[in-house]
Amino acid sequence: MVFILKLLRTILGLTLYDMMQLSHDFEDVKAALNDRIDWSVELFRSCLTIRIDNGSYFFMCALAFLVIAENIHLHYGRLSPTELKERADQIGYATFAILFAVLDIGFVIVRVAGFVALSGSPALAVGLVFVTMSPFAILPVLTYPARLLKRRKQELTEEAKLESGTMVDGIQT
Repeated sequence: MVFILKLLRTILGLTLYDMMQLSHDFEDVKAALNDRIDWSVELFRSCLTIRIDNGSYFFMCALAFLVIAENIHLHYGRLSPTELKERADQIGYATFAILFAVLDIGFVIVRVAGFVALSGSPALAVGLVFVTMSPFAILPVLTYPARLLKRRKQELTEEAKLESGTMVDGIQT
């Protein structure tokens, strides 16, 4: 249970939840939400222009999230800041923030559907998703052997210098 609460707090930290709680007039929240909606609509529309032979899932995912983005825009994008604040107060700031986070999650889902359509194999798609979504974890793993060899070579040259007498206590003479 504690894990789920921490996970929900982390997810809310990625949304506009804090911004909504700290905002007094909701002008900045409205501007941020409209920017996010416009970006999402353009992103999902651009996904519809990609031609993939085996891409029915990709197309349907992009279309479904485009409909969601357009509906959110119709219901919330044209409200004044005070009306937007009233709606957020009615359903709760956390629920309101998660509603807009659905668009971000949709981007990830459409991306995964594109990988599945392009690869043809679920195993290859999982590999592609892992590689593209976690470069911060993969890059150090890939560069570790090179760094290890470089460090070992440096240690060997330092040992050779110590043995030859050109270096004494880490100071080159």
